[in-house]
Amino acid sequence: MDSDVSSLLQQVESLGKLHLQKQSVASGPDVRRNLRAAVSKLSIALETPGDIIERVTYMPMNTVLMRIAIDLNVFKLLVEKNEPMSTNELAEVTGADRVLLGRILRCLAATDVLEEVDEETYVPTKIGKTFAGEFGIVNLKCLYYPLFTVLVTPAFSFSRREADSYVSPHHSFDCMEHAWHKLPEFLRENRYQEPTDPLDLPFQMAFDVKEPIFAWIYRHPAYFADFNTLMRLQRSGRANWLDYYPLEKEFEQCNAEKDSAMFLDIGGALGHEIEAIRSRYPKIPGRLILQDLPVNTDQVSKTDAMEPMAHDFFTPQPVKGNEDSRARIYYFRSIFHDYPDDKCGTILRHTAEAMKKGYSKLLINEFVIPNRGASSLMTHIDINMMSVLAAKERTEQQWYDLLEAAGLKIIKIWPMVEDSEAIVEAVLA
Repeated sequence: MDSDVSSLLQQVESLGKLHLQKQSVASGPDVRRNLRAAVSKLSIALETPGDIIERVTYMPMNTVLMRIAIDLNVFKLLVEKNEPMSTNELAEVTGADRVLLGRILRCLAATDVLEEVDEETYVPTKIGKTFAGEFGIVNLKCLYYPLFTVLVTPAFSFSRREADSYVSPHHSFDCMEHAWHKLPEFLRENRYQEPTDPLDLPFQMAFDVKEPIFAWIYRHPAYFADFNTLMRLQRSGRANWLDYYPLEKEFEQCNAEKDSAMFLDIGGALGHEIEAIRSRYPKIPGRLILQDLPVNTDQVSKTDAMEPMAHDFFTPQPVKGNEDSRARIYYFRSIFHDYPDDKCGTILRHTAEAMKKGYSKLLINEFVIPNRGASSLMTHIDINMMSVLAAKERTEQQWYDLLEAAGLKIIKIWPMVEDSEAIVEAVLA
């Protein structure tokens, strides 16, 4: 055990005993304050770098969701009912779309504002109860708008510029947080219906544009560079799919010819996944092909290790040909959470048409949200996807439904580890 963690554990235990001794002279405000400080230090000491980044980066989203919950009277309703309420009950009383409200409540539970006592059934925690009262409500209402106005106004003006001189971008603060901030206003104006139009979202409201977010990203080279770096580093400190999925077993069943396609990374940006695979398995047979739009593939040189191929995944998949040239693995990482179901269906059908029955496999590397007890990271990302893309992270059942509609069958979901993406493994039905 880390020496700092061990020392802090002892300190928390000692202060905790003093705090519980209510009759003790030593128990008072100073003990409580010192205990809170020690617990806070212990919590930080136990965090991974990924935990720290999530906590700091998504902190504003927590405030945004609490503002929406206050607007919908969620906390007051739960406190006044004084017993658990389901998502359906709260949707009926508030008038909010049931699916939208479920996503918000799920994230509030993951951040300890609510407690999920049963599947999609909630009670308020101490935090939720605090913001059911007038003091909590007026504090959040009065400070929310002025605080965010001060934080975002300079960035708004800067980000609206069309020039390519846009510099110093940071994925959340300079872009995503503006969209989150507009979410309460956007939902009020749209009568708390789940966003479905990728051209009419909090992102467009925040930046006063009529284009989808990826078009905006491509127009700002410095931000685009940071975005690609994020895609490369976003799993740092989290479980890597190559650690638990037996990819090497797939090599054994791949056509041995050099020209056959072993692994096809569709929408793979600059090829970070293929680089990781080549590093771990340098003797992979067949071709490893990177597919993406030219804005990415033009930056990648063709080598024996990786073959870039410009391709729009909303069009038919070109790697098919005759029966012997179809790929063994068609792989997507963090693609489907960018799109609503109809768009995902188009991508999947094009992929299914290229696959060879009994030989090709589809691997999808994304979050699979559990029916109960979802982590804060996956629920935070889900709200972000809704705010900037009208998309979502999916539950296990939603994955089954999505793939079945495209003529595919899930054969296994590799472990749904907390805060790490799973591998959804599928074949032609």
